[in-house]
Amino acid sequence: MKSVQTDLRFEHVEDPHTMFKLIKTGQVKYSDFTAAQIYDLKKRYGFLFDKEFNTFPKAFEEDTKIISQSQIQSFMKCPRYWYFKSKLKLKAEKKDETWLKFGRVIHLILSEFYTNIDIDMAKQDPVSHFIYVLKLLSTKHWDYSLDEKLLEVDANQIFTGFSHAFGERFMELNETNQLDVFFPMSVEEDIRSTTQPLRSIVDRINPGLKTFVDYKTNKTFPDLLLRSPGSLTPEELNSYNYAIQNYVIQAVINAICIHDKYKVMPEACIFVFVRHFNTPHKGFLKIPITQSYVTQVTGIVNKIYKAMTDGIYEKTKDPDSCIQYGGCEFSFACDGLDMCLVDMI
Repeated sequence: MKSVQTDLRFEHVEDPHTMFKLIKTGQVKYSDFTAAQIYDLKKRYGFLFDKEFNTFPKAFEEDTKIISQSQIQSFMKCPRYWYFKSKLKLKAEKKDETWLKFGRVIHLILSEFYTNIDIDMAKQDPVSHFIYVLKLLSTKHWDYSLDEKLLEVDANQIFTGFSHAFGERFMELNETNQLDVFFPMSVEEDIRSTTQPLRSIVDRINPGLKTFVDYKTNKTFPDLLLRSPGSLTPEELNSYNYAIQNYVIQAVINAICIHDKYKVMPEACIFVFVRHFNTPHKGFLKIPITQSYVTQVTGIVNKIYKAMTDGIYEKTKDPDSCIQYGGCEFSFACDGLDMCLVDMI
């Protein structure tokens, strides 16, 4: 999936306001503009442009079910589990969602981080200013259902590492007059693909569209993915393949959505594990966006829609997968001769 470069019929149009009017009034198609012009539209109109993009014609029927990265991962582990959860929307045993809520809160805080920075104050003392901004954000009541101790201990750990790491990065860029690459093109951007029935919330799109970021609040870092596959034991290789597949799915869905909106395919997704800035790898995991990865993920999407068309949702043949992915949540629906694998262990 390469960057789309079209012959611009409206190359005399340089003013973003005129471009936006032409698109909104239907006098010109979105595809008639270059990636550079679309980038200008985004910078000029922000959320208005985002809203307008979501109204563009899709390459699929409007009532087509939109697939998320978590749904693809569910289907990969057990199509039957995906069917119960995402298609039938059966009620399962309620799980503790504390860490899920915590992750959402941290993502919201990080997305607002950049909008609260005073550039002049940051230039004088980046680290102190960033700590001040993050403490300011952490005092807001993001979610009243979250345990205050969780926010105080875990959030402060994340904020401290985040502020120091980005403070150092800010100083490096400031010294070389490259601060334009520090501030993101967008944060927490909700994008729906126009070519695939996919939806993604992109945590941060970096200037130039070459890379984008997915923040992770996990306590553990996938160190295995930093090693060469050739150095792994068979057991480690299985774990490696499982882990890399999940990150590839997340990265590619984001990349497809970005490509459809900005007409540029990013080169890589950078997963940032915000609890691990003080480690040798700095908490960064880079996944390249390759054509083979894109083909792999779109192939899975096609499998999901074929299953919906055929009405056939096979159950996982791997008991371990069933346990790990929560197939037992819906064991009550797998009755008769077609027992849930968990029940047979």
